[in-house]
Amino acid sequence: MLLCVTLPILFNVMESKAELLQVVGSEAPLIAVAGEDLVLPCFIKAKTSAVDMTVEWYKLDKENSLVHLYKDHDDVNENQAQTYRGRTSVFKEELQKGNTSLKLSALRVSDEGEYKCLVENKSMSNEITVHVIVEVQGSQPVITMESYDNSGGINLVCESRGWKPEPEVLWLDREGDTLPAEDTQIHRDAEGFSVKRRITVYDYSNSNRFYCRLMQKHHMMETTVVINSPFFSSGKWIVGILVSSCLIAAGLILISVVLCNKDIHRVKQNADQQRQREKHEFMKRRKKFAEMLLCVTLPILFSVMESKAEQLQVVGPDAPLIAVAGEDLVLPCFIKAKTSAVDMTVEWYKPDRDHSLVHLYKDHGDTNENQAQTYKGRTSVFEEELQNGNASLKLSALRVSDEGEYRCLVENKSMSNETTVYVIVEVKGSPPVIMMESYDNSGGINLVCESRGWKPEPEVLWLDREGVTLPAEETQIHRDAEGFSVKRQITVYDYSDSNRFYCRLLQKHHMMETEVIINSKFFAAGKWIVGISISACFIAVGLILISVLHYKKEIKRVKQNAEQLRLAKENEFMKKRKFAVDVTLDPDTAHPELKLSDDNKEVKLGGKKTLPNTPKRFKYNSVLGKQSFCSGRFYYEVDVEKKIEWTLGVVKESINRETWVERNPGSGFWTIKLRNNTKYNANADPPVPLTLREKVEKVGVFVDYEEGLVSFYDVNSRSLIYSFTGQTFTEKLYPYFSPRYNEDGKNADAIKITEVN
Repeated sequence: MLLCVTLPILFNVMESKAELLQVVGSEAPLIAVAGEDLVLPCFIKAKTSAVDMTVEWYKLDKENSLVHLYKDHDDVNENQAQTYRGRTSVFKEELQKGNTSLKLSALRVSDEGEYKCLVENKSMSNEITVHVIVEVQGSQPVITMESYDNSGGINLVCESRGWKPEPEVLWLDREGDTLPAEDTQIHRDAEGFSVKRRITVYDYSNSNRFYCRLMQKHHMMETTVVINSPFFSSGKWIVGILVSSCLIAAGLILISVVLCNKDIHRVKQNADQQRQREKHEFMKRRKKFAEMLLCVTLPILFSVMESKAEQLQVVGPDAPLIAVAGEDLVLPCFIKAKTSAVDMTVEWYKPDRDHSLVHLYKDHGDTNENQAQTYKGRTSVFEEELQNGNASLKLSALRVSDEGEYRCLVENKSMSNETTVYVIVEVKGSPPVIMMESYDNSGGINLVCESRGWKPEPEVLWLDREGVTLPAEETQIHRDAEGFSVKRQITVYDYSDSNRFYCRLLQKHHMMETEVIINSKFFAAGKWIVGISISACFIAVGLILISVLHYKKEIKRVKQNAEQLRLAKENEFMKKRKFAVDVTLDPDTAHPELKLSDDNKEVKLGGKKTLPNTPKRFKYNSVLGKQSFCSGRFYYEVDVEKKIEWTLGVVKESINRETWVERNPGSGFWTIKLRNNTKYNANADPPVPLTLREKVEKVGVFVDYEEGLVSFYDVNSRSLIYSFTGQTFTEKLYPYFSPRYNEDGKNADAIKITEVN
């Protein structure tokens, strides 16, 4: 009897627990940037379908504002808060899986706060809270050249506005090291945080590059300024003139001071020939515009042709689609009479040499087994729109290689039709960098604006603070595998107390600019230099005598400078050796005719062996190091003393190991070689002949992955042989070795990886 009583009770309890509605979401706050889209997660824990339920999203503010309401199988947003209209949606195709998440588009600062996701059916309900934090990236930082410092430096000020939350402001040198600066000045208003930080910089090299970087927890923005040595020398000229004016009675002392200043200027000009490397800047992505493009083109497409009864007519855009690399793009394709395509076949392909399959919808699903590798995971059709005749394709994370012609083929059992869509992919280059190059004889300052990696070629403009275009020299344009690099020079003059100049780069649909502010004091310094130069002509006769007296002293100073230069190069080489790593040869990559030592430190040509034919193994006379590198810096040394031919360097992981290819950076090789015991070449494109004073016995190889630098050194003379600069590495790098052929025994010795002492 007890069993009869308790059994129904237990079943009722278990049934009520099974039917309990449990909603889960994100416990941690969601952090996003204003302007982006954000998904607020909300799920029914047991993946129970929410298609027949009510899903209500509202904000926990003073009015409990309705954000979005799904009810009776549709959106019911008549009472939706005005600020959210047109910006919210639920994933209707995911409701059957219990996914009641909300997509909130074009995020605003006012969207920050707590949101409730309430899910209910006829008998029960449950809700969760999601907290949203909206960050705002402020304006591009602007660097102002404010004044000269009494100690010979230049005072720079970095400013930016409109940040939320407050950013950290850093000044960095060309090596990325943080420089000491004054405390950050912070001001908050309705637009957010405004920041300002001042620093005094000094003449470190011929091309002094300084960065102002603003950082939030998840974002970063920076601006660069390059100040050449003559501008630091100008400050010293001004100080020298003020001191000399007090001692004008002593004529010889005045001339000596001028001479000393000239000597200092000459030494700095000698140092100006050391090195100059460019740094790639961060690229920002634009907002996605695929949905907007679809909305714009839809009415156009349906008005192009007259409908014909019982005929399958497919239409697309007449004009090319233009988009930016990295964004998503919708390629429009519609059946004109809005005939359902659910039961049809929709094939997107690229009519290139291989007729690459881009996407195939067939038998009510995606059938992409034969899809071209480059499109895997990046394509989709709008399955919920197929019933309306919409066969458009969404192509995500656009690449430069996606540019070209596409065909949309729609067919049923009795007929087919297709349309052509042409895609143009634009690439925005690096943010422009302004370099203060030199003073002009007429009292102006020569500025140079540079940027890299554009496609197509951008227009370069210089503008004043009013936005008026300034006359400048012709744009210098260079094209390589990364796109167009541009450079344009201008001479600017003192127009006001705060001279603001803009360098603007324009494409048809995009713009990028950098500005610099130059205080009037810097133009005054240039006029001082012109005045000094004229005065020097009148005292030239008097200087002849002093010049003779200083001749021997000058010769000694030149020798000292040369010695200092040699020591500086030697010191630079020794710094590279601090990044030494232990490299061994990888037998699994060695060509069968190569013989490796037991410790995998030496390789030479030997008898042919039967080895497993694996994808890693070279089909030509080469072997890789076992160690790979995908970040940081590394250095190793190779003994080639007894060799008359060899090839050394680094390669990327995906190089062609099956057949011989040109060994240049375009093929993933960064190498140098020796042929016939005397001919050295860098395997650039085109090859660069190298002139060396003596035979290299030991080669040092240095790589800075982030800087895009591969350098080769003569270890014995501690001198640079050749550098590949400005490279872009995107995959693992491996040390590369080729001992070449025996040459009748003249080249039979091994290449040896040696320990760095």
